[in-house]
Amino acid sequence: MAITVRNPTHDGLCRCCGQGFQYFSGEVEFHGGRPLFLTELRSEGTDRNAWIAFVIGPWGKDDGSRGSWVSVRAHQIGDGFGCSITDAAESPLQPHELLRQLHGLSRADVFARVGAPEYFFHVGDLVMRDPEVQLFLKGPAASVVML
Repeated sequence: MAITVRNPTHDGLCRCCGQGFQYFSGEVEFHGGRPLFLTELRSEGTDRNAWIAFVIGPWGKDDGSRGSWVSVRAHQIGDGFGCSITDAAESPLQPHELLRQLHGLSRADVFARVGAPEYFFHVGDLVMRDPEVQLFLKGPAASVVML
């Protein structure tokens, strides 16, 4: 199990609200799979969120898509932080050029497949443990809660 950051952190500017953010991408090696991920680190009011999109293959056998993506939000919870699977439609990563070409999954889609929520919690946890994400969210002493 390992995370490989392919593109170092860059600064970006949200097209819809003009808010600044940091982003990076890479892949996660987990139980034989290697999903690509995109991550945006955003301060939203007093909240600090790491929005993660995991790019995977087609979700259904005949869904007609070129691939799918799952949205995960890492966020502060008290003295630690948590990981939530969200609807892709709620993710600020949705306008990303790569993701626009893919099918964004809903939270219900992910929870309807046996083992999928646990898989994305685990790969989300690996990305959250990246030192830069840890530092952004809360610091290295944070604990993890799965929601």
